[in-house]
Amino acid sequence: MAEKKKKLTGKELKEIKEKHKILSKKIREEVKDKVKEDPNYVHPLEKEALEELKKHEIAKGLDDKFLLAFLLARKLNIDRTIELLENHFKYLNTNFPGWDEYTFDDLNKVVLNSAFQCVIPGSRDKQGNGIGYIFLNRYKVKEFPFEEYVRTFIYIFRYSIFKETLDYWRNGSIYIETLKDVSISKNIDTSKKGQALMKAIPNCFPFLMRGIYIVDAGFIVKALLKIARIFMKKKLMARVKVVNKREELLEVVDENQLITEFGGKAVYDHNAFLQQMEKDCREFIDPPIIKRKKERAAEKDKISEKEKKIETKSPEKEKKIEKEKSTRTEKE
Repeated sequence: MAEKKKKLTGKELKEIKEKHKILSKKIREEVKDKVKEDPNYVHPLEKEALEELKKHEIAKGLDDKFLLAFLLARKLNIDRTIELLENHFKYLNTNFPGWDEYTFDDLNKVVLNSAFQCVIPGSRDKQGNGIGYIFLNRYKVKEFPFEEYVRTFIYIFRYSIFKETLDYWRNGSIYIETLKDVSISKNIDTSKKGQALMKAIPNCFPFLMRGIYIVDAGFIVKALLKIARIFMKKKLMARVKVVNKREELLEVVDENQLITEFGGKAVYDHNAFLQQMEKDCREFIDPPIIKRKKERAAEKDKISEKEKKIETKSPEKEKKIEKEKSTRTEKE
């Protein structure tokens, strides 16, 4: 019988968390030069933690890169990584059954083409963090069901695991968001599902948010921050910064890494991004998903066939069963 794990006190948990925070910082310093040559370089301590994580049931069948993204997000703390993985699968299985069968063809192409969230894979800020962009005015709450946007979000997350290098998950990322032409009624999802997703992102996905920079704030920013405080932790809210002038972003991101829409020189071509994404997904991501779907469908057919056989017995068998019952009764 397995020994029952001792429940740790709040103080002990805090100490462990701090220990892993220091360890994570130490590793980031040690790999700085290595990742310039190989952005997917794995530190020996990360390899060790990965092997330990793979001993657990929840890690079985999962890709190393997928596991490392979660492990790095929790600073190599195995218990917290397992908790994050459990939260991830629970949230998706409960709210979006069949999420692991989404393929590129299942995505709403209008939502995908809207470019409400953008990223240039490999782009980094001055601290080495990944960079994401959000155009909130392109998120049309009333035009498409919430599930269509979430399906796109889930699929792009899966694609980012494949496309981004390990330093992205190790260092974390920043988000630059414009509120230009944003309307609360048209572009902000205040539904329970929308709020649940916003709560789920830091608790169920391996994103290390290093900062959120809001530009074109206007009068609406106060109302949005008030809504955000409902579901965002204080620690994360402290990382939200309202940028008065776009030039201020150049203090955080080099102009060659910042896209032109925000005052930089990097050109973002959404059509080119989608073409590359489709090519990658059809070649690498979707084939195992399609195979899994077929296997599940075949398994369902087998079960269905067995149930039919049990329910529908042949007349000959029925007569034989009745005769045996009758014989037993006579003997008794």
